[in-house]
Amino acid sequence: MRPSNDSFYLRPYTVLMTEKNFHTSSAEIGSRIAFFRKQKGLTQAELADRVGISRLLLSDYERGKVRIYADVLFALLAALGVPVNKFLSSPEPSAPSYTPSIKLVKRLQRIEKLSPSKQKALLQIIDGFLKGEGF
Repeated sequence: MRPSNDSFYLRPYTVLMTEKNFHTSSAEIGSRIAFFRKQKGLTQAELADRVGISRLLLSDYERGKVRIYADVLFALLAALGVPVNKFLSSPEPSAPSYTPSIKLVKRLQRIEKLSPSKQKALLQIIDGFLKGEGF
């Protein structure tokens, strides 16, 4: 049975796409990993722990210093909750003009888990503080 044109072929240590001439450098793959990691609010150490690699190796992957094996890439994507097709089809992440700190992202994630009434109360406090009414 012949696969469709948009299917993926896996070979040891490579990922090929059939419909497009898909060539992605280690640096591009690394920047995509970093983009999705930051989007999820994870530090390099947290993601590396989830996958069972060292933070230094993850840093090397993100900077394109070493080539990533397919099995490690798939483990990273699974830990990030990013489907392979989204990872491969996403345009090269451009550097945003502002990137919130990981600490801020984690706090925002915790705030989103609060009940709507607690969120409203907390946001009123923050708004008051930012207007100079607090502390």
